[in-house]
Amino acid sequence: MAFPNFSFSGNSSLNELVIGFLRSSGLVEAIKEIVREALADVHTSDTPLNNDDGNPYYTRAELLRLAHLSEPTLYRLEKAGVVKKIKLGRKNLYSRLEIDALLGSGGFHYSSKKHEKEKKK
Repeated sequence: MAFPNFSFSGNSSLNELVIGFLRSSGLVEAIKEIVREALADVHTSDTPLNNDDGNPYYTRAELLRLAHLSEPTLYRLEKAGVVKKIKLGRKNLYSRLEIDALLGSGGFHYSSKKHEKEKKK
């Protein structure tokens, strides 16, 4: 790979140098195109959408409100494998299809160690 020519002054920060290199090498545009294609694949999939706004995912806040869950309970459900989260950057997203199926079947059920001990008594 040939490195493009770019100049820098003694006052440039490392961030400016890196950003300048990425822009001049075309990597920024390549990354943008990859992200565009990935998002297009998600939006054109055969997955039916169960909501009015066309979004196939619930945000964490939407799920907490919809299912009447607390944050610690949702965390325990994730750890138990009952609810699967999808990480997108710093956001946790949850499939509307899976959540709607869980809610339609009577809600979230999981077994914690504490709950198991209480059952044995």
